[in-house]
Amino acid sequence: MRNRAALFLAALLVPAAAAAAEVQVEGRWVLDPALSLVTLTANNAASPAEAAQVVALFRDAEIRFKGGNAQISVGPLPVTCGWTWGEGREIRLTACKDKRQQPAPAGPVRLELGTDGALRYVEDGGSALAFKPAR
Repeated sequence: MRNRAALFLAALLVPAAAAAAEVQVEGRWVLDPALSLVTLTANNAASPAEAAQVVALFRDAEIRFKGGNAQISVGPLPVTCGWTWGEGREIRLTACKDKRQQPAPAGPVRLELGTDGALRYVEDGGSALAFKPAR
């Protein structure tokens, strides 16, 4: 009986530990050009040519997570926001400020951590840039 209980407990804990490791976002995320092309064209939000232009335009984009802050550098001015987990694997941004510490737009409509490990910066209309952890 004890062995069964131990096996049952181990079966519960291993997936939980794997899931916790999966949702680690701390650190620097950089644009994944190939996955961004696929993501941008997947729901016909952009043609392949338009998607290639968007990826080229944002090639230096990055998102950094440190503690409860996210610095989003997608565009001309970086924005720093607080963040928390939303439903599922959504990341909710709060209290966004620009480099002068003035209130700033929240940036994307939402950030989502995909089951493929990519972080997606999703805008209105469903277009999204994909980011991967920096090495």
